[in-house]
Amino acid sequence: MATSRKQLADQLKEARVKAGFSTQAALARELKIVRPVISKAENHQYPPPSVEVVTAWAKTTRKPVDPWLDLMERCKSGTPDWFMPYATAEAAATSLRFWGPLLVPGVIQTEAYATELLTIEGNSGNRLSELVTARMDRQVVIGRTRIVAVVDYTVLQRDLGSPALMAEQCDRLVKLADDNAIRIHVVPRGANIGLYGAFGIASRDSRVTVNLTSIRDVTSTDPELVEECLSAFDDILAAALPRRDSVDYIRTQADQWRDQGHELA
Repeated sequence: MATSRKQLADQLKEARVKAGFSTQAALARELKIVRPVISKAENHQYPPPSVEVVTAWAKTTRKPVDPWLDLMERCKSGTPDWFMPYATAEAAATSLRFWGPLLVPGVIQTEAYATELLTIEGNSGNRLSELVTARMDRQVVIGRTRIVAVVDYTVLQRDLGSPALMAEQCDRLVKLADDNAIRIHVVPRGANIGLYGAFGIASRDSRVTVNLTSIRDVTSTDPELVEECLSAFDDILAAALPRRDSVDYIRTQADQWRDQGHELA
């Protein structure tokens, strides 16, 4: 599926041509702007044009502007198109369940942890800032939604940047659990379960949306896949440590990261 930015670029170009402006220069003269503004607007590798340009473009080509403005917002949101359906379900959910065999789930990551992870994935500059902001914005569900997160013990031992960063992340998990904002469980060494990859389950009333993240996020409401994820989560949770033991384990890991940081100082 094309990104929101490419959809916008393609639709702007199509509207220009169908309106009789065979060249970018012709539309530029009509809108009383320089041609490079038109050229960049029709090229998805550039940021989207301004609201003023898009509004004038729509008026001149006799196209409704609202769909283009919606695409522009999606371009700037920092949320990839392929994650949008799950992000919408997550924001409206009354129950969220996460399994993280490799990483702390995004909804409960610290900003530093998210920044380091997204940097490792090859993001930088404005794009990195947008993605981090979008991830932090997802955390508004904390405190208003029932959240149960299960992570493998190796997640808490993986150095994702520095001992200080990992200590901060562990401390956050402990605080959220102590405040009863989330339920957090740790799958201990030797359990060897859920190795097929991470997933999230967003539920509201009878509607359940699942998100699988092995290679790229796949969002689905397919009843068969939903049932498989629900069953898998129950099995993983059954293999995890009880709540209090899990929090004690995370607290110990935080202390060990701090000790390691002091040794390196």
